[in-house]
Amino acid sequence: MKHEESLMSGNSIAEVPARVLAGQLNLDAVWTRVHDKHGMPGADGVSVGRFGRQARANLAALQSRLAGDRYQPLPLRMAEVEKKSGSTRLLLIPCVTDRVVQSAVAQWLGARWNPAFDPNSFAYRPGVGVASALRALASFRERGFHWVLDADIRSFFDSIDQNLLLEKLKRWLGAASPLVHWIEQWLAGPVWDGAALGLVRRGVPQGSPLSPLLSNYYLDDFDRRLRAAGIQFVRYADDFLVLARTPFDLAEARQKVEESLRDLNLILSEEKTQTTTFEQWFRFLGAEIQGDSILLPFDKNKKSKSQVYVAPVMPPALLRAYRTGHLKATRPFEWKERRLETAAAPPSSAPSTRDKALHRLSGVGETSALDALRRRIP
Repeated sequence: MKHEESLMSGNSIAEVPARVLAGQLNLDAVWTRVHDKHGMPGADGVSVGRFGRQARANLAALQSRLAGDRYQPLPLRMAEVEKKSGSTRLLLIPCVTDRVVQSAVAQWLGARWNPAFDPNSFAYRPGVGVASALRALASFRERGFHWVLDADIRSFFDSIDQNLLLEKLKRWLGAASPLVHWIEQWLAGPVWDGAALGLVRRGVPQGSPLSPLLSNYYLDDFDRRLRAAGIQFVRYADDFLVLARTPFDLAEARQKVEESLRDLNLILSEEKTQTTTFEQWFRFLGAEIQGDSILLPFDKNKKSKSQVYVAPVMPPALLRAYRTGHLKATRPFEWKERRLETAAAPPSSAPSTRDKALHRLSGVGETSALDALRRRIP
C-alpha cells in the first residue's frame, strides 16, 4: 500500500547529520507556541517567562548545541493532577528548553508522518479532530454498520514498548540519526520525583510535546493491519470504535484487534470495552450516541486540573552533578497512584441529556499551567 510504503521507507532522510537537521528545525516558531501555553517550569526551575526574557540568545545557544551534537536533555519533573474519576494522572514535565526541541522535532516529523497516517485516525493531527471522527462515525451508521465495539487500550501511554518504538524509528530514520538519539534520551530519561532520580522503562511521558505524535506513529501498524483485514474503525488516540454489519462480523473483528494489539504488547481495557449498537446508548469522545442522534454537551470553560503533588525543582548542586555526569539514575522510577479524598460532591447542576443541544454533524465545531509547588499528600 502507498500508505504503508510512505511510512516504512525513509531513505531520503535517513541519517541526516545533526548540523543539517538542526538547521531544518524551526525553533523560533515553536518557541511562540511553547510561550503561549505558559506551562510550568521543569526540573531546572526555569519558567517560560524567564526563558523568554533572553529568548533570542537562548534559542541561538540551543541551535548551536543541536548542530554540534552537544544537546543533552534534563530530567523530567514529576507532577500529579486530579482526574474526573477522583484518581490521579501522572505527568512528566520536560524543562522549557527540552519542550522547545521536542516541539520542533514534532513539527519536523509530523510534516512527514501526518499525511501518511490512516484517514480514520483523528487525534493530534492538523485539520481533523473530534468533529471529523463523529462525521466518520455517522457515515458508517448510514452505510449499515450498526454493530459497534467501543474499545479502549489499557494504560496506553504508559504501556508503549519503548524498544519496539525505537526499532521502528531506526528502520525509518537510520540507526545513526541524531533524531533517534534524541528521542531515545527523551524516552529513557530520568524522572525527578523531589527526592531522587528514577528511570522510566516503558511508555511515553504524558506532558511531553512529542508523545502524542509518537503514540500515533506507534499505532500506525495497528491501523494498517485493521485496514488490510477490511475492518472498519474510527480511532482517536487510544479510544476507538470498530464497526460491523452483523454481530458475527464484529466478533471476528475483535479477534483481529486483540491479535494486532498483542503484537504491540498492548491489550484492551476490559472495563472500558463493550459491544453495543447504534440502537443502544453509548458515549464516544464526549458525545452521546443513540439511533441517528448525536447529543453534544454545551461548551464549557475548561477547568484547571487540581494538583495533587508537584516535585520541587532540583537543587542547583544536583543539576550541576547531572550535567557533568556525576549524578545518574540507578533505580527504576516507581509511581503509586494516590486516590484523592474528597467530600461528597453536591448535586450536579450540569445539563441533563435531554437538556443538551442536538446538533447536526455539519455544525460540530472543534493544560492549563501547573505553576505552584505542592507538598506531597500522605
